Amino acid sequence: MALISSATLKRLDATAGYLLCKLIGRARHYTGRPELAPDPAPESVRRVLIIRPGGMGDLLMLLPVIRSLRSARPDLEIDIICERRNADVLKLAGLEGRAILYDATPHRIFSLGSTRYDVVLDTEQFHNFSAIMAWMSGAPVRVGFRINPARLSLYTHLVSYDIDGYELDQFARLLRPLGVPLSHPHLDGVLADVTPPLDAQVPSSVSALRRAGPLVALSPGSSDPYKQWGPEKFRHLIRELLERGCGIVLVGGQAELAQAQSLAYGLPADRIINAVSTMTLMQTAAILQASTLFIGGDSGLGHLAVALARPTLILFGPSDRHKWSRPTERHRVIRRDLPCAPCSIFGYHKLCRKIPCMTGIAVADVVQAAEALLTAAPRTGPSAKTESSSQ
Repeated sequence: MALISSATLKRLDATAGYLLCKLIGRARHYTGRPELAPDPAPESVRRVLIIRPGGMGDLLMLLPVIRSLRSARPDLEIDIICERRNADVLKLAGLEGRAILYDATPHRIFSLGSTRYDVVLDTEQFHNFSAIMAWMSGAPVRVGFRINPARLSLYTHLVSYDIDGYELDQFARLLRPLGVPLSHPHLDGVLADVTPPLDAQVPSSVSALRRAGPLVALSPGSSDPYKQWGPEKFRHLIRELLERGCGIVLVGGQAELAQAQSLAYGLPADRIINAVSTMTLMQTAAILQASTLFIGGDSGLGHLAVALARPTLILFGPSDRHKWSRPTERHRVIRRDLPCAPCSIFGYHKLCRKIPCMTGIAVADVVQAAEALLTAAPRTGPSAKTESSSQ
């Protein structure tokens, strides 16, 4: 387990983190420390630290930026501060040796200054502790977003942040002071060339189901109650997919276990496999890669399926589809156009009793979009934007 819960960490960030940022900023000002720095010369940058707190989706969105940085400068040493739950994401990307897991090895944060980083890229938009980590590194160039006033004095370079813009595009702005272009502008397929290959990690039962017909990986829940579509609707969807000859693999974490068990109960055991909370992330990635289609809410697994170049159908509710998806022919979005949606920003959303943005999504719309993806010929690479709406 993490040494400190996410909720507690957020409270500490908003209180102690805020005060520390203000104190450090004031101290830097009154001691005459330089508030800005010139853009670094490319030959002077040898070691880069990237700070990425948050969930799986956040880190996956960052991978094209990291790949662009490595393509432009193969000689760079890149370390990444993230949570322990994302260690396997870095392993999938071939970066497992570069992880600094702040919730598992907090002592490493206090020794950042001894590593002599040349540049820090802080991808966190709002929280204060990431800015403090950037300052503790002692790097002469510290790049962050111009969005939280309490943090601004701890950076030497500030870049704008479009609160409604696609998240990957926002991360790419952090590369500007380094003069590095975004050579990999799509999440789609960024992990398609996973090494070592994932084929050997696909369970034999899943392989047999895949040989029998189209295989749909379905994530039936979410740790966020505001992103829940509901077990009745998922059960209806599963029956519709089974009637169309599909095999079903339920995927997800511990938070989805109870719902997955209730969905699988009474359905044909030879056509539906419950892999929720029984697989490592690597094994889940292998299942996604072997699947014909992924269906689920806006989640880390949905982003993972996109990164593995698998067709996806994502149900959006309180989160912003423009910020967290780039629909194409093989990556479609289902959502309801409501005056109050989207309402989620920086992990917070308005209180809501009925969550109509999710509960109002019709099963028939999801089935229709799934059929279109299942019958489409396999395609690779980004293609024309396509969205589906549920009214």
